Amino acid sequence: MLSRRRGISPIIAYVLLVSFVLVMVPIVYQGLKSYVPQESLECPEGISVFVQDYSCEENEDGTYNLTLEIKNNGRFDVGGFLIHAGDGSSEVASEDLSSRIIEGGKILGGMVVFASGDDNPLGPGNMRKTVFNINQEIAKVDILPMRFQEKDGKKKIVICSNAGLKEDVACR
Repeated sequence: MLSRRRGISPIIAYVLLVSFVLVMVPIVYQGLKSYVPQESLECPEGISVFVQDYSCEENEDGTYNLTLEIKNNGRFDVGGFLIHAGDGSSEVASEDLSSRIIEGGKILGGMVVFASGDDNPLGPGNMRKTVFNINQEIAKVDILPMRFQEKDGKKKIVICSNAGLKEDVACR
C-alpha cells in the first residue's frame, strides 16, 4: 500500500525560503545600519610627528627610562599620542607604554595627552619630551598622534592613523 502523504514539494519549499530571505535582508540591513556611525571625524591632512631624539638610561632598580623627544613637523596642532613598544621579534608593537609615563604628559584612556591647558598644545615646529619607565627590552616604538576636535559643540578625540610612525629604538 502506498501512503498518500501530502506536503509541500521541495521546489515550493525552496521558493518560500528564498522569498523569506529576500524579505528579511533589507530589514536586518536597516537595523544594523543604525549601529554604525554615519560620519566619523578624521584628522586633517598635514598631521605629522617624528621622534627627533631618544635616550635610554638604566635606573638603580634595573629598570630603564626611555626618553623620547617628539617633534611636530606638520601643519596642525597635536594633543597627544598613542604609543606601543615591541622587542623586535614581531612586526606588531603590542606593549602599551602610556601607563608607564613618568614625565611630559598625562594618561587619558590609554593615550598620552600633553599636560597643558590647551586642547592641542603641540604646535607645528614645537617639541615635547616624554619619559617612560620600562622594565623590558624595547627595539621599536609605534606612535599614532591624536587631536581634540569639536563636532556639534562637543570635544571629540581623533586618532590620526594616517600619520603614524614606527621608530627603531635600542633600549637595554
